[in-house]
Amino acid sequence: MRSSRLPTQRSAKSAQQLVDAKLKAGFQDFPGFDPMQSFYYDDDEMGLHPLTSHPTFRKYFRSEVYYSSIQDAAPFGNDEGGCPMGAQ
Repeated sequence: MRSSRLPTQRSAKSAQQLVDAKLKAGFQDFPGFDPMQSFYYDDDEMGLHPLTSHPTFRKYFRSEVYYSSIQDAAPFGNDEGGCPMGAQ
């Protein structure tokens, strides 16, 4: 006999089980994180800039090289590095 629960109910239960397992393993909740309000976009006009970057990225990647889209040595300043950003 098939379960009468909707797929979203099963998904929610699976997600909660995963969260519970992570908490039991020692992971901690991050109450300041709201996945529905935490979006960071690079602006075409401004380009790569610390103000449009995620705070955690800014914490660990402080060098100007990470915000350059023209330097060959920069992660996003060449064809290989630009591909993840949608450059053609």
